[in-house]
Amino acid sequence: MSRGKLRAIKRRIKSVDSTKQITKAMQMVAAAKLQKLEFFLDKAVDFEKNVKRMTERILGQEEAVKFEERYSEWETDEKILFVFGGDRGLCGSFNHNILRKLKEVEKDFKHFVLLGTKVIQYSDNDNVDEAIESLEKEDLHKLSLELTERVYAEFGEKYSEVWLLYPKRFGKVTFKPIVEKILPISGKASNEVIYEPNYATVAERAVWVYLNATFYSVLLQAKAGEFASRMMAMKSATDNAEELKRKLTLFFNKARQASITQEILEVASGAEALKE
Repeated sequence: MSRGKLRAIKRRIKSVDSTKQITKAMQMVAAAKLQKLEFFLDKAVDFEKNVKRMTERILGQEEAVKFEERYSEWETDEKILFVFGGDRGLCGSFNHNILRKLKEVEKDFKHFVLLGTKVIQYSDNDNVDEAIESLEKEDLHKLSLELTERVYAEFGEKYSEVWLLYPKRFGKVTFKPIVEKILPISGKASNEVIYEPNYATVAERAVWVYLNATFYSVLLQAKAGEFASRMMAMKSATDNAEELKRKLTLFFNKARQASITQEILEVASGAEALKE
């Protein structure tokens, strides 16, 4: 093999090594962000579960009226779907899976709120009521409050059902998109309790807290899912780059050895020719 081709292989090895360093750095950054977010995520998910159980018990009291009965006189039967996705790419099939799930269920809804830059960018839905691009960690609590106030104010007047599509956490780095209804919520039978100042005030506040806890938990899961998917995607890219570098280095060494051997043979043959 000529020296020019050997130099080209060497340049490619350097290029692959540079790419590996970039993907490795992105993997470490995503892992650090995920680890930092997990502290808040674990507590938020646990809090949301406890608040939901508490709200179901409160709405299960004898003096409570089920949401289905309470809202039976409403004229609206519209359903709204909040879709939570990622802000950036390079995270494997994370955003694609959410968009694919949206395609499967969008025929059942007339109103949509999209959250996440990539979901907004690649969705072709024409019934989007609102698009919220950035899901930065610092704004998640504020955003959850805004979403809670909106749903709390509009539920019953504009929408009869509120649904979420988001990447639910099933393991440390395992997130799968699911569709889940959060309103209306029915009560579960429980022991009678005396409420102060009165039942209605406690019940209404419990529903508000439940909505806020749910939105905050879902926002954190969406962000954590993006970080986890990016970490795994960049790990795979780093491993592939390392394997490609190994193969190219092996090929380069064999080619260089063959080239040196060929040159030695040519020198030896020239020396023998001179002797004759």
